[in-house]
Amino acid sequence: MEKAAKAHQYSIADKAGLPKDIQESHNFITAVIPQIYREFIGRKRRVHSSEIKAVRNICRQLDLLNPAVDDGGRRKDNCEYPWQTMETNMIVPAEFKFPVLNSLQTVEGRRLIVVVKTLLQQSLV
Repeated sequence: MEKAAKAHQYSIADKAGLPKDIQESHNFITAVIPQIYREFIGRKRRVHSSEIKAVRNICRQLDLLNPAVDDGGRRKDNCEYPWQTMETNMIVPAEFKFPVLNSLQTVEGRRLIVVVKTLLQQSLV
């Protein structure tokens, strides 16, 4: 989803210019995808603020999967590298049930997936 957010930024760059940190930053999902969601869903119906809040929360959880986005050192779980718990247990990402998986199964989560899938399909055309 980070790549989709960055691809979208590149696609609109002629109008808005690229963010300076687009190649170094890993925190683009929360910054870009909720806006795309609001625009996409807003074409069909009114988008409620509670819905955008839920989407923004899912996007933040997705950003936190990246090891470079650790919420100021408070989040060790990530989808790339093993991490150690307070009890000195090693956790392997492939065996961990990330909380965002539940969020993606909500109504907003399923809509978010459709929006990003559509965005990617349109980008490939």
